[in-house]
Amino acid sequence: MKKHEIPANFYQESLFLFENRRLITRLDEINVSINEVTHIFKMQEYAGDSAILKFAFQPKDGLVRINEKKGNVEETNVLFSFIACKNDLRKYIKFFNENGFLFPLSMGEFNEANSLEILELSKRLSAAVELMSQLSELENKNYKRMLTLTLYLLLSEPIILESDSYVYKSCSFEQIFRIFDNGFMQNTVNGLPLDNDYNFVIIDTIFGETKMHTDIYRHTDENRDDELDAFWHKVFHSYCNYRFGEHNIINKKIIDVLYHTYFSIGQIAKCTYEKIIFVDGVKEDWSCFNDSFKKTLVEVAKVIVGLEINSNLNGIKPEYDIDIMDHDGKCLICSVQCTSQFFI
Repeated sequence: MKKHEIPANFYQESLFLFENRRLITRLDEINVSINEVTHIFKMQEYAGDSAILKFAFQPKDGLVRINEKKGNVEETNVLFSFIACKNDLRKYIKFFNENGFLFPLSMGEFNEANSLEILELSKRLSAAVELMSQLSELENKNYKRMLTLTLYLLLSEPIILESDSYVYKSCSFEQIFRIFDNGFMQNTVNGLPLDNDYNFVIIDTIFGETKMHTDIYRHTDENRDDELDAFWHKVFHSYCNYRFGEHNIINKKIIDVLYHTYFSIGQIAKCTYEKIIFVDGVKEDWSCFNDSFKKTLVEVAKVIVGLEINSNLNGIKPEYDIDIMDHDGKCLICSVQCTSQFFI
């Protein structure tokens, strides 16, 4: 591993500093059944001051591990190192031993983490990083990939990891789901404009307006064929009935992107990191995925990735530390008391 010397202004340019503890990590293989095996990471933190690992967040290099005694950066872009482990469990062991775990563990005890949860967390972080990369592209955005990543982050079950002293939960997007709950409680269909062919005229933030025959609306809204699960039922009702104005138009854009993905492109069975899986037998129709759809998708993706990142930053608190001084007598104002996971 290449070591980089720490420049003189390193601490002044760091956005924050924090600590973690070295680990001893083992991997247990458990036979759940004859044909099913699961792997459990078992970890124990070292005790004493010599077990302390130092980290800093640099604007260009991201999270870096530093060796203050030797005066060098031992590893740059720790987040990428975690993501790069992918499905190789041995690489995760090496990562945890070198950088500690993702949140505080119970000292002096064996702590466990299911490998499947770690792998899924790695995919989730990869999705957030890749989505940010897609959003930053000026000319070569892959909009279908952007849609896949946005739906994966939004619709996946939250990941929960815990020790005796700490519980990590990935973003649950409660703010977003409340939009659909509120929309489902609103019943304004009688106030929607009705044309001469008995079509409701619905305001649409992507296409301006759409029309839906009253019979189709009632059949779908009442879920007569019992085809819609609770979530997509709420999406449908909210698309038709959600009240919005300039102050909450982004809420309607989120509703409209989800509505047209499911009801125009194709019924979704599941969204993974790799792809959108449509219901068997459904023929996809991407004709609606035009420039207007893509423009609105970008706005929605920014909201989703913003909530995902802010959720992972929860618990990081700026704290003035009088003991962290450089040789010129300037203190590092941005020293951080980190009670959260450390990788974003």
